[in-house]
Amino acid sequence: MSTRRAVSAAGLVGQFTFLPANVFHDPLPECSYDLIVLGQFCHLFDAATCADLISRLSQLLNPGGQLAIMDGVPGRPGAAVYELSLYLRTKEGALHPLAEYERWLRDAGLTTKTPVDINAEPAIMLITGDNQNTPTGGNPHRTR
Repeated sequence: MSTRRAVSAAGLVGQFTFLPANVFHDPLPECSYDLIVLGQFCHLFDAATCADLISRLSQLLNPGGQLAIMDGVPGRPGAAVYELSLYLRTKEGALHPLAEYERWLRDAGLTTKTPVDINAEPAIMLITGDNQNTPTGGNPHRTR
């Protein structure tokens, strides 16, 4: 189910902003967010691309905001078949180790939390990083 459909089904459309953009190249809005979700996305790209993307997105978080990544990691149930599928259908996709995600978040200036194993097949982990920076001034685009 797409994110938009899931949010709509939950009756929460007014609490989300959907941005049609190429997150790698398009200019991103100059406003900040409380939550940015990368769901089942990073495994489609190589490590350097993922690290750059996480760094770029972390700059859009409000103080106290969170970047949440949901993706498969190697060594978990179903990971071998998942990796084979990525090898066959992507140019550089791979399941990235949990430690690598945590390093990318820390390198982006975020504080990592304890990962959560989402009970799914193939296994998916929720890896989060929080922006612990204190506000330096009001953001005119921020809403509460």
